[in-house]
Amino acid sequence: MIEIPLDWSGLGLVKNAFLSLLGGALVSALVGPFMFMRRLGFVSAGISHALLGVIGVALLFGLPLSAVLVPATVVLGLFMGMLERRSRSGAPEVAVALTWTVGMAIGITALRQVKGYVPDAMSYLFGNAFLLSGSDVLFAWGLSLSASLAVLLFFRGLLACAVDEEFAVSQGLPARGLYYLLLVIISLAVLSLVKSLGVILMIAMLLVPPAIGERKSRGILGMFLWTLGINLFTVCVGLWLALRMDLPVSVAITFVLAGLYILL
Repeated sequence: MIEIPLDWSGLGLVKNAFLSLLGGALVSALVGPFMFMRRLGFVSAGISHALLGVIGVALLFGLPLSAVLVPATVVLGLFMGMLERRSRSGAPEVAVALTWTVGMAIGITALRQVKGYVPDAMSYLFGNAFLLSGSDVLFAWGLSLSASLAVLLFFRGLLACAVDEEFAVSQGLPARGLYYLLLVIISLAVLSLVKSLGVILMIAMLLVPPAIGERKSRGILGMFLWTLGINLFTVCVGLWLALRMDLPVSVAITFVLAGLYILL
């Protein structure tokens, strides 16, 4: 566990954790409902878990993670989406799960070849919000703002395709292009959360709040508002719980989300 000292340096660590998670909460409130409506949770989980392969290979060959992760994550997202669309008549989850597990296997194999302890790999795998630097926060916010801007620019088209893709096509919307655009947006959202929450637990932040919002609201706007409120509540309570009980932030946030899902 990480002891957070009660001085200015400790407050700085908490501030960085809060700012990074705040950016993730905002982008999740925009992206999560689309993921839920399009039933892309499994694909999104595949993207986050397959990232371990990219991280392992990058560390093995000494490549800068900040330069490798963005294009690699986007490529993974597009590839997962292509598998999902091409396998719709069969079992798309099999193709996605195979890519997901192969990516993790590659990552584990590569990390075994890296000598010594690899802190970067551990922070991406399990999350390490209290050890984020200022550059980490800026990187996360850059991804969050890019994904959010793309959602806002193409909101109507993305929403039409999420609600009824066949109707959207009949109205002349480029449904296929919007589908792959959504996957790029999801990839950026995943990457914005992965270092603070980890590839294993971050998917809960994207899927659980819109699932609750869909149950509690009567319309699409209400679903987005519920998702935003739950995300902000979860970040604040999760950080408090992590500090109070000496838990990893990712674990505390997962517990909060699980409790909300059961209670609401």
